[in-house]
Amino acid sequence: LRGLTEIPSRYVGSDSFPQAFAYVRQQLADAGVTIDDAQSPALTDAERRGDGDGPVDAERGSSGCAVGDMRCWGTRNVIGKIEGSNPDLAPMLVGAHFDCLPSHGRAPGAEDNGSGVAVMLEMARVLGASKPERSVVFAGWAGEEQGMTGSEHWARTHLEEGGGKIDGAIIMDEVGWSRKGHTEDGVQLETYDRPDTAPMVDLLGRSFRSIAGPTTRVDVSHSPYGSDHMSLLRHPTKAPGTVLVINADDRDYPHYHQSTDSIDSADAIDFGLLSSVARSHVAAAALWANPSWATAKAKATAPKKAPTGHALEAAGTDLANELARIEGQLEAMAKRRRA
Repeated sequence: LRGLTEIPSRYVGSDSFPQAFAYVRQQLADAGVTIDDAQSPALTDAERRGDGDGPVDAERGSSGCAVGDMRCWGTRNVIGKIEGSNPDLAPMLVGAHFDCLPSHGRAPGAEDNGSGVAVMLEMARVLGASKPERSVVFAGWAGEEQGMTGSEHWARTHLEEGGGKIDGAIIMDEVGWSRKGHTEDGVQLETYDRPDTAPMVDLLGRSFRSIAGPTTRVDVSHSPYGSDHMSLLRHPTKAPGTVLVINADDRDYPHYHQSTDSIDSADAIDFGLLSSVARSHVAAAALWANPSWATAKAKATAPKKAPTGHALEAAGTDLANELARIEGQLEAMAKRRRA
């Protein structure tokens, strides 16, 4: 999170937005995510110098996006994948927008949305040390503040025109703030009330409460709006199970879209809450990406129509114990990989 907020501005039209793109791209690559060079081309020399002249197009030999070209940078997403071991399973997606506001002056964007990006990078770091059964796509969206231009571009080119599909999407936007003195503050899960979204809502809610405590708030809103999940929710057959995670009472955040949205502001980031979100999301994503990790008892007692990989919840297994086991398993995988 500090690395993100030290970039002077992540506003799409700013001189330093290419630095933000390059930072997120490198962090995902370092975590073991294979970057899609076609969708997320590395910065050209001209872009690094700040004199790119147009949209990136290898065939035309363009020198890249010009500084301040919001139309060009607004669709410059960072897309990558951890390849799964079972090609019969549709990939899941983890996403967060890395652009921010205000449009002038410093724009550190700690809460909105450095917090979501930081959790996404942590999920990539831990999951990248394993070999999940289901592939996991990571999406650093650009242009969310300009009307979800980055995620809309991906949904159009990948889902509509490209014939792609995902199964389950965790989108994070503002996940690191709570009101001082309100220890029960937590998260809101936002999506449409549909059969395809219910399993992911249940999994995320149970995972978060198991990590943060049973009295922590987990609100559910079935009136979604205003963030990158909307780009995917419009495609229920191609992107089922899409859920946005956002702070409870996010509208009360005092530094919203201001230069004071910084980790140095005393009432900005709640690192305890951010840690709980990260840990619970890692565990939830691991469960979703590894259907065989459900216990034998859960598999035996789950309803026949329970979505693959979520029999754990359907059987009423002690999720807190299961999450602890998963965290230990993932950490052991990471240690073996580092060795």
